[in-house]
Amino acid sequence: MATATRPLASVPVEAISEHADQVRAGQVLVTVITALFFGFGWTIGASWRGIVFCCVAVRYGYRQGAHITVTPAAPRETG
Repeated sequence: MATATRPLASVPVEAISEHADQVRAGQVLVTVITALFFGFGWTIGASWRGIVFCCVAVRYGYRQGAHITVTPAAPRETG
């Protein structure tokens, strides 16, 4: 057992405690909330094309399965 506690004796507990005392809880909380919003936004942004592709594929599959024929609309005249 003495060899298992030997590495723990070399850990600078006092330096870690001093550094931990400098942490501000409010700043940590704001950083965590910001990270959650950033991660959520990044996930939505990264998967947006995949979501659109799946929606179009479902619509196409429904039309094929229901035997619905879609005719393109006539072009609109501008002016």
